[in-house]
Amino acid sequence: MVLKKVSIFLSIMLSIMLIVVDPIFAQMNPIYRFKDISIPVSLKVNDRILEKGAYGLEFCRASGGPNYYVRIMKSKEILETLQGEEYPYNLAKDNDIPNKPTLKMNRNQSEKLLIFVFESGTGTRIYPRIRARFTIPYEE
Repeated sequence: MVLKKVSIFLSIMLSIMLIVVDPIFAQMNPIYRFKDISIPVSLKVNDRILEKGAYGLEFCRASGGPNYYVRIMKSKEILETLQGEEYPYNLAKDNDIPNKPTLKMNRNQSEKLLIFVFESGTGTRIYPRIRARFTIPYEE
């Protein structure tokens, strides 16, 4: 009987700890924010269409591991958050790593994808030399 009460108590405590600790590990650390980036096409994000126009883009890294995210923002309101992929440098060949954070945007017209490549640069105190790639479907 005592063993059953102890196991129930431990189960409840473990559940409470997971509920409290999980959001701590899921936090995203902002790396850099670009303001008023002109997006030339309408983006298809999840079940939503974001019309072409100027948006803020904030690049983040999850504290639990090397997962990279971009937050698409309009006047400080987060509209969508998308996960990207790490696009590592080949340090033996890549001599053109920027000093400051940069954003490159390309369109793959055959697949209708807008591609953002974010580089944190060498001068960034937190998370230097990070390059991440984000692909987002679009419509014209």
